[in-house]
Amino acid sequence: MATYRYQRAFTPVPDQAVLAFLHPRIDDFFGILKQPPARSGSDAYTTFDTPELPAERIIAHHNRLLGRGFAELSEVERVRF
Repeated sequence: MATYRYQRAFTPVPDQAVLAFLHPRIDDFFGILKQPPARSGSDAYTTFDTPELPAERIIAHHNRLLGRGFAELSEVERVRF
C-alpha cells in the first residue's frame, strides 16, 4: 500500500503499470479487513512451560492479543467446526 500511495502522491507521473499491478492487491487487503473476525478457541493451545514463561502466561498473552478484535474467542466446547 505504501508503494501505491508513494506513486500517487510523490511522483510527477505515476507509472500506470505499477499502479495497475498494485491496485488489485490493495482491494484484496481491504477485502480481508471487511471480513468478520476469525473464531478461535481460548483454551485450544498446545504449549508448554519455558524457562522464561510458564504455559499459563503464554496462553493468557495469546488470548489478550487475539481478543482485541482480531478473533472471537470461545471455549473449545462451544466452537462448531
